[in-house]
Amino acid sequence: MYLAAAEAYLAGMRKAKMVPILLSNRSQAFASVGKWEDSLADAAASLVLRPADEKTWARYRRALEMSKKEAGNDLNTDSQESLRAVVGKALLSNEIDSYTTDNMPVPHGKDALRLKEEGNAHFGRKCYVEAIRAYTLALRARGETSRALLGNYSLCCLHYGANLDAVAASAASIRVFEEPKAICRLARGLMILGEPQLCCDVLATKRVVFE
Repeated sequence: MYLAAAEAYLAGMRKAKMVPILLSNRSQAFASVGKWEDSLADAAASLVLRPADEKTWARYRRALEMSKKEAGNDLNTDSQESLRAVVGKALLSNEIDSYTTDNMPVPHGKDALRLKEEGNAHFGRKCYVEAIRAYTLALRARGETSRALLGNYSLCCLHYGANLDAVAASAASIRVFEEPKAICRLARGLMILGEPQLCCDVLATKRVVFE
């Protein structure tokens, strides 16, 4: 039952057009200001939705390389420990929060294309912070369906034991915009994968409180 549901959610995710483009574009904008962990997280999220895009794969590989270099890891050693450190930092990033404020109006779906074009224009002028802000607002305007599909797909994956897929999908959902259920699913997947410290760090950094 969960496998069939996951396949249906996955089919819906693959139909997304603007959201993976926005994530990939924001990845490049983060790279342009040296925010490699955020660039890595956005590229990875985009690839969950659009796994065959070569441009996004190039951005992912570049962000991974630079993130490892900043972390002081030997790029010739593909160790699980070094990869864990880089991925962990990407999952814990709250950088997006600094580009938006709580009093910003919530954009409507019809605003997404305009905001995407604004982001592209800012990027073309090398105004990367403004580009990141515009792409983030565009994701808020258009991303609800993709976020929900990613979250539901993650939950199904947890139920039938595809825990790596569950972590990838819930992390991608959070990059569209944060939502408590996705954070909890990410933490649950990390715990199952044997990452209790990273699980606790995610819950603490993302300010999830259990009542």
